[in-house]
Amino acid sequence: MDNKNLRARLFYRTFGFLYDKLITVNGYKRSLTHFLQRLDFPENYPRILDAGCGSGLVSFALLEKFQRAEVVAFDCNKEMVESAFRINRQKKYSCLELLIGDIGKMDSFARLDGRKYSLEEGSFDYAFAAGSLEYSDLKTGVAKLAGILKTGGKLYDIAVRDNFMGRSVGAVQGFRPSSLLEITDAFTQASLREIQEVPFSNEERNAGRIKIVICGTK
Repeated sequence: MDNKNLRARLFYRTFGFLYDKLITVNGYKRSLTHFLQRLDFPENYPRILDAGCGSGLVSFALLEKFQRAEVVAFDCNKEMVESAFRINRQKKYSCLELLIGDIGKMDSFARLDGRKYSLEEGSFDYAFAAGSLEYSDLKTGVAKLAGILKTGGKLYDIAVRDNFMGRSVGAVQGFRPSSLLEITDAFTQASLREIQEVPFSNEERNAGRIKIVICGTK
């Protein structure tokens, strides 16, 4: 485990129990939920990967709108996966699979009960990484996420902005935000096309202050 991942795991192990409350109080959760629910998926039963799911913000926001979706969500921090599991006890989404795993090791996943789970290449319509590629090698992470997409599938990187606020968060949590050029270069090297920034609306400004969304198609 590299120092960046170790520092991230220690941070979320220490403060993970407060994470969902913090992003609710500062308005980030509501803003990002609004953004995610603006997306329009043409598939009747989209299969979605939430890479680095934390307490499940992306997964739950998408399932609230796309109730026929199948969502597979994973995080390297067991404590965060357990938090998402507890939230889902109330929400009761049977189409949500919660796993422990790492973007850098896409061939090694497990459920909370220890049972193994495999992700098949070319099996997802959409993949989301919300502030999780910051903790891995960017180009490697994007390439691995692109690999699990179907042809025509889309990858959304909800990345921490390379601005004062983003760099301040990175200093605390142990990462350096990637620039827009670095992200688009990683998408290009992963053979993704139609690469574009998806802007936040005025209603989503609390998310837009710290995040930028880049989308690419396989």
